[in-house]
Amino acid sequence: MEKNIKFEQNTPLWDNSLSIEERLDYLTGAMTLEEKIHCLTTGCPDIPRLGIRATYMGGEAAHGIEARHDQAFNKGEPEPTTAFTQPIGMSASFDRELIRECGRAVGEEARALYTRNGGGGLCRWAPTIDMERDPRWGRTEESYGEDPYLTGEMAGAYIRGMRGEDPFYIRCGATLKHFYANNVEKDRIKISSSVDRRNKNEYYLKPFKKAIMEGGAEAVMTSYNEINGIPAIVNDEVRHVLKGTYGLPGHVVCDGGDFSQTVNDHHFYQTHGETLANGLKAGVDCFTDDGEIVYAAAREALDNGWITEKDIDESVRNSFRTRIRLGMFDKEGDCPYQNMGEEYINNEEHKQLARKMADEAVVLLKNENEILPFDENTVKNVAVVGPLSDVWYKDWYCGIPPYEVTVLDGIREAFPNAKISHETGLSEIRIRLADQTSDKCYVGLDENTRLKLVIKEQAETFILNDWGCGSMTLVAKSNGRFVTLEEDTDIIKADKKEAFGWFVRELWNLKWEKSSFTLESWNKKQVIVDKDGHFSICVDNPPARFEIEIVKDGKTAAEKTAKEADHVIAVIGCNPVINSKEEVDRTTIVLPTEQEELVKRVAAVNPNTIVALISNYPYAIGEFEYYGAAEPPVRCGESHLSGLTEPLRSL
Repeated sequence: MEKNIKFEQNTPLWDNSLSIEERLDYLTGAMTLEEKIHCLTTGCPDIPRLGIRATYMGGEAAHGIEARHDQAFNKGEPEPTTAFTQPIGMSASFDRELIRECGRAVGEEARALYTRNGGGGLCRWAPTIDMERDPRWGRTEESYGEDPYLTGEMAGAYIRGMRGEDPFYIRCGATLKHFYANNVEKDRIKISSSVDRRNKNEYYLKPFKKAIMEGGAEAVMTSYNEINGIPAIVNDEVRHVLKGTYGLPGHVVCDGGDFSQTVNDHHFYQTHGETLANGLKAGVDCFTDDGEIVYAAAREALDNGWITEKDIDESVRNSFRTRIRLGMFDKEGDCPYQNMGEEYINNEEHKQLARKMADEAVVLLKNENEILPFDENTVKNVAVVGPLSDVWYKDWYCGIPPYEVTVLDGIREAFPNAKISHETGLSEIRIRLADQTSDKCYVGLDENTRLKLVIKEQAETFILNDWGCGSMTLVAKSNGRFVTLEEDTDIIKADKKEAFGWFVRELWNLKWEKSSFTLESWNKKQVIVDKDGHFSICVDNPPARFEIEIVKDGKTAAEKTAKEADHVIAVIGCNPVINSKEEVDRTTIVLPTEQEELVKRVAAVNPNTIVALISNYPYAIGEFEYYGAAEPPVRCGESHLSGLTEPLRSL
């Protein structure tokens, strides 16, 4: 669109004196059918004669604005935003007012980014209010718990903070996820959730009712799964329950890609045109999918008489009703949230809110002998151990924060006069080919950080972290980078700053057989050594077999550090994108064996051991209760765990 084209504002769409329905009457009468079809996604095109600029509705905001810009559809420089505790941690605070304030900060930063960039992001896809009925669910971090009342109350508070106090205009709209009975990630794009009437009304729908009728949610996203055999995108409860009974004021979108999946994965219809026609009739307004697919489907549905222009008009009205209430057509400047600037992004108030929310998310599970809190004047020597002691991990819907604070950082700041010693408990290893007599049988890095065979003097030392369930990471000590399987190639390199991505290519499985092992990649491919001595993956050739040489035994080092300290803080838990995330459910709730063994060993040498569990999903930690009992089921010397805390992914 040329810059000198005028966007007309002297139309009823821009007339604040008219009712919203009068403005929508004008809009649907003035738009061409072609223009309306192009508004059936979450975006709309430039329509200069009506004063409409291309905008989109969407973007994540589960616990802060996600503006990483690290995905194909929005590539660019990351924009740091305030990162709050994950929703499961927020919920642990039971503090409606504090969560509302966090929602306000999110709304303010959404507005400020809109002022900075334009385009959209004022109606965010949050909060997630699916019921966490199974603790193995991969998206436990995103929601507020297993209780529908608690979820409705906590989500409602967040929503009210996002939307603001104005009776008409919205600071930032909330789109509830996902309608409904969504609690399984495996095969989610084709499975059906079987729900009886009582569970539906008393459990699964309860938080949606509260979040809309009491919280003021603007929109809803449907789920991937079927409900009693009907894909959520064509479930007529969208129209009759969400819009009819609950009075949802805005629009409904389908989950990303679910439009085409109705044909491709659910196999519910033969054509995308049928999906669009029945989705519109069920009450879905915006189809979050490839725009060309949606456009062609709309044309197919119209040509076959499955829908009329009136059906499309209803969708346009619903999505533009949200846009009007967001102040996008506010000629008189009545919207109080316009032009909010840079002063709202990562300001001091938001930082303090993030700190307070993190504090309130901590749950003290056990405090034997009242060992906590520490007195900063008397604490002299503290050992901080564990694989999560000096790291900060982001989850899939986290933004890029302006700063990071690890547990070790916090303890050093809290006790500036104490001796603080630190060990991760992770072992450092060298890897070599099994049963080899050649000098070049050790694993090293070439000039491009590719893994290759080298002589012993050139061998790389790797830090091994076993996350359980066959998921391990290897970090090259020489450069601090993760070993990864390069995307779209068979090349293995040590060049990634973090283990992160929709597919976590930094995961490896050491598959042991007696004293040697094969190495398996994240996508179940076996590692081989090619003719040049470089490592790659292959499905046809026999896998290489390896052995390990221990350079440093991590647990032994942690024991030594713990034994010399007055108190020990053992920091264990998970990485939010390993073993459990969107599209990945857990198979167990037990702690990684290596972490449990680490706690046992440090507790055995120092009875003043406190365990901090930092996790975005539930772990079974019942065995820790027996430490210090008269007859513990697992012998740990004379030790016991004196305190136990669970920050629930806070810092």
